[in-house]
Amino acid sequence: MLKKVEPEGKAAELVQLFLEVRDELDKLEEEYKERKGRLKKNWEKLEAKAEAFLEQTGQESAKTKYGTFYSWVDPRATVVDGARFVDFILRDPEENIYLMEHRANRTVCRDWILEHGKNVPGVEFFNKRKIGVRRS
Repeated sequence: MLKKVEPEGKAAELVQLFLEVRDELDKLEEEYKERKGRLKKNWEKLEAKAEAFLEQTGQESAKTKYGTFYSWVDPRATVVDGARFVDFILRDPEENIYLMEHRANRTVCRDWILEHGKNVPGVEFFNKRKIGVRRS
């Protein structure tokens, strides 16, 4: 049986402080998201103006006394059909495995470890203890 380390009054004070700090963090996060959203919209407008400028002048970059802006291609790859993608990878894994990112799924790894009683080869699995707080 676990013993209470601190009297109820001390634990209640800690919970109250956790909740106050968490509420303040949530408030700051919302303010941050709002400000960041406005700045991102401004950035997108500036990008459109810069693209138009480069297009009109036939340039790929524009150097000024303040700095340089330029246009570049940012390649993106989004999996829209996961099963089809994995099937393609598995058809020739030696050739296609490099199309995937190297990241372990922590939930599946944990379940595998519990089932097999050993670590997944090549994966370091660890648990980090944290403190959770619920309102009453």
